Amino acid sequence: MRETFRRFTLFVFWGFLLFALNTHWGSIPPMGSFLNPFQGVWQNGILKKDRDLSFKELKESIFVQIDDHAVPHIFAKNNFDLYFAQGYLHAKDRLFQMDLSARAGSGRLSEIVGNKALDIDKFFISIGMREGARQSANAFLKDPLTNEAVTAYVSGINTYIDSLSFKDYPLEYKLLNAKPEHFTPLHIAQFLMIMSYRLAGKHFDLELTRVLKNYGKEKLYDLFPAYQNDTSLIIDKGEIGRSIASKPNVFTDNFVSSFSEYDSYLNYLAGKPGEPEGFNGSNNWAVHRSKTKKGYNIVANDTHLSFNLPSVWYEMQLTNPETNMYGASFPGAPGIIIGFNQDITWAVTNATMDVMDFYEVEFRNNFSEYQIDGEWLPSKAIVDVIEVKSGKQMEYVTVWTEQGVVVDKKGNKGLVLAWIPHQETTELTSLLKLNRSHSLKDCLKYTKLFLAPSQNFICADKKDISITHNGKMAKKKVYQGSVILDGSKSKNYWHEYIPSEEMPFMLNPKLNFVRSANQMAVDESYKYYLGWYYEDSYRGRRIRDILSQNNKFTVKDMQDLQNDILDYMAMDSLPYMISHLDTSGLSEAQNSLVNQLKSWDYSMSSDSYLPSVYYQWWSRLRDSIWQDQLWDGDRKLVPQATRTIKLLRDLSLGKSKNQVNDLYWVDDIRTIDIKESLKDIATSSFRAMWNHMQKTYGEIGPAWNWEHINVLNIPHVAKIPGLGAKPEKINGSLKTVLANNRGHGPSWKMIVELGPTVEGWTNIPGGVSGNPFDPTYQHWVKGWSQGEMRKAHYWLDLQDKAQVKTIEWKSDL
Repeated sequence: MRETFRRFTLFVFWGFLLFALNTHWGSIPPMGSFLNPFQGVWQNGILKKDRDLSFKELKESIFVQIDDHAVPHIFAKNNFDLYFAQGYLHAKDRLFQMDLSARAGSGRLSEIVGNKALDIDKFFISIGMREGARQSANAFLKDPLTNEAVTAYVSGINTYIDSLSFKDYPLEYKLLNAKPEHFTPLHIAQFLMIMSYRLAGKHFDLELTRVLKNYGKEKLYDLFPAYQNDTSLIIDKGEIGRSIASKPNVFTDNFVSSFSEYDSYLNYLAGKPGEPEGFNGSNNWAVHRSKTKKGYNIVANDTHLSFNLPSVWYEMQLTNPETNMYGASFPGAPGIIIGFNQDITWAVTNATMDVMDFYEVEFRNNFSEYQIDGEWLPSKAIVDVIEVKSGKQMEYVTVWTEQGVVVDKKGNKGLVLAWIPHQETTELTSLLKLNRSHSLKDCLKYTKLFLAPSQNFICADKKDISITHNGKMAKKKVYQGSVILDGSKSKNYWHEYIPSEEMPFMLNPKLNFVRSANQMAVDESYKYYLGWYYEDSYRGRRIRDILSQNNKFTVKDMQDLQNDILDYMAMDSLPYMISHLDTSGLSEAQNSLVNQLKSWDYSMSSDSYLPSVYYQWWSRLRDSIWQDQLWDGDRKLVPQATRTIKLLRDLSLGKSKNQVNDLYWVDDIRTIDIKESLKDIATSSFRAMWNHMQKTYGEIGPAWNWEHINVLNIPHVAKIPGLGAKPEKINGSLKTVLANNRGHGPSWKMIVELGPTVEGWTNIPGGVSGNPFDPTYQHWVKGWSQGEMRKAHYWLDLQDKAQVKTIEWKSDL
């Protein structure tokens, strides 16, 4: 009750503050209606009891049972009713979140928040997301199951919306003086587009083009190598089939584009919260039954996304005569995204294949024609309308070639973006059929339909385990698409795609486990090039090392591994950082700290200050090496950590084959009369770390602890103050298996044991309800932050109505 009152007080206060300071927006609600005790925000604090209902849309009666975790379980007799109920429940608990995500995915935020969202709307339209959503919606309608599921799901959402009056609106609508709109299949596609952008929208093509222009191809390839020489690839050595084991050709074009700067909305999100996060990834692994204590296959998954309240995930069970599935759903799409049924389980991580390429193209006649291989071809202009809350409308025109959308212009030159999510993709069909799979063979068949964003899919049934580096990927030469390409040559475009049966894959490998942590899937022995931008393998190495042990693993072991906080990046880098440190001029307290670092176990514990010292020093040392040559305003380009550590190691051991290049990057070109050594930089960055920590946190001690640096941040989905979660202590870092990084980390945690009766354990940093005044709003945040898991109530049949909260929805037909 005290927490609910706190939230309510903060919310009302903020409403008054907005009224006083921001009335120029034109979107602030009249305070009379906002605070009306019978219609306004007060009504959101009165929680309504679930009750039996009747719907003319239903074909037959269904039951919804709510377990003691507040997780809903839907028992329906047909597909339409199942997805109708899912849509209704999603809307009942998460309507504003769903609406916001769908509008963001098509550049329509200005409709509800006004002019302040106009630039971000233009940005999302400019990169083709509105058109991409239209293409995806077309794909929905071609598959009968997907068509039925989307139609039913949208019907459920709209039935809930139609039941609302102003007093029932989620409080965010009241604050914004807005109202929900009816959903269509296009809204579902728009939601999926924003997820594709978050997971597959990161690129460095323009930054690397600038490096190429300034420093040449040799230095570019040295800093950003095509492959990671690492022992922890997703696909184990020797597991690549002979038919696809051959070295790919190297791209040799010497073209250097003029588009290496940021002149348009392409740069709008640089350094801003909406920018796709680097390595927006996850962990998953499966241990074969031969390596587990009970003799059952075990699968674990934790998906790393930005934290919000309400959570990006909605936990639920969906049951009808065809299937009985449990797991994490997205409010905004039908089906279960990650989960299990009676026969199989599936788990995903982001596979960061290079599915986004840029081309410099020549145009003429006001961009109505473009040239390829000396031939002029007609472009296509698509006119979209942006509705602004103030009542004004504006047209926004995008120009499209056969290959993609023009995102920037310089004179008669256009920068064209080709992106897999622009195409018709079938990921929703893939998931809906995957939900119904009864064997690993089925699972593999349907994951092939999941084209974008690319994912590492683990499939497991009660006998076998597998992993596939999965998605639609063009056939490219090595380095092709790493920088902006010459769009005047047709040979540089996408013409063929890697066949799904030739994607990297393992089934029951010799090690008796599979795993991924967003690291590179293959080395140069695989005949297709997939891109250079993969996560460093620190998490992947740690998972491999634990699972390689000769233990007979249990579910508890898997939970412990998900909570593992040993940082391999710190282990690899800190000894070399210390070796370059000049300790002769350090104070007694500073030398004492260095000695503590030498004996540190590299655990990222919230109640230790050594993680704080390491990361504050590491970031300053890394930036001191690269920023003078590679940074460009908000675009703070740095090579991957493995390359920085290689530089530290090689210069420390005197083994650098490329010592001239390494020393070139170490020297700060801004200090013309001084030639810095690595010892200079390591020492100055250590002193800078010390001064920062003292100035910010006081004298060394508990005030420096990691919990004060790596502060858990779970804001409201619309960043409304007072509606986020209270900070909790969290262990882990960006490079540990427990990959907590302030506002980003394991947003869904799941472990599944595939015994005779399948059992699952789950948790999320949030709850079911999106109403901040509902006790379930941040239901599981505290337990999640402490690494706890909940035993999922996976019910094979409808439970005793006298023992479980049960709601019956009847058909009015």
